[in-house]
Amino acid sequence: MAGDVRNLAILVGLGLDEISASASQVPALKDRISQLSARSCEELLARIMACTQAEQVNKLLADDHRDTSQSLLDSSLVIVESDSRSKEEAIRELIDSLFIAGRTENPDRLEDVVWAREAAYSTGLGHGFAIPHCRSDLINANSIAVLKLRRPIEWNSLDGKPVQMVVLLAVHESDANNSHMKVLAKLARKLMNEEFRDRLMKLSDSGRILSYLSRELEIPL
Repeated sequence: MAGDVRNLAILVGLGLDEISASASQVPALKDRISQLSARSCEELLARIMACTQAEQVNKLLADDHRDTSQSLLDSSLVIVESDSRSKEEAIRELIDSLFIAGRTENPDRLEDVVWAREAAYSTGLGHGFAIPHCRSDLINANSIAVLKLRRPIEWNSLDGKPVQMVVLLAVHESDANNSHMKVLAKLARKLMNEEFRDRLMKLSDSGRILSYLSRELEIPL
């Protein structure tokens, strides 16, 4: 049960002070526990005990764990000089960056969601860029992850050209402001501009990529 970070609030609410977990899960669990208070966990547990359906419990846990304070952009989500050699490897590397940053606890399931979108239509926008995206309750904090590749890879793009930069947009299912489509539309419009594409592609430093996207997309850091 402790393997899913969302369940920690229940365990704390029950008064447990020892939790067994695998070594790989410890960093994420410690980070989540540091954000919890005993009182809020007890209140959440009381609401959960009043639920009559599993779906209600899942929604309470998802809403409790969702973090709306984090910016869409973060330096930990910008990867340069990636050695990914395929579309599959690139998407996995981006999803892993979300997991490491604590923005999802279910990377495997989230990857399936991204691939379901890819199956509907290719997100290879053209001009060397791809913008895979998803909307899912597996996301803890709305996020933009960027991957710049050492070597272009095939993406079945609209113009038939390989991709060298991938920008993943992932937002929570219950996003009230519909930021998913707003940011996606703004990014797509920007990528139609040759000057924007050229400048972004030439940036080789993660910090500069972060600052440039923040300014051009009007997203605060």
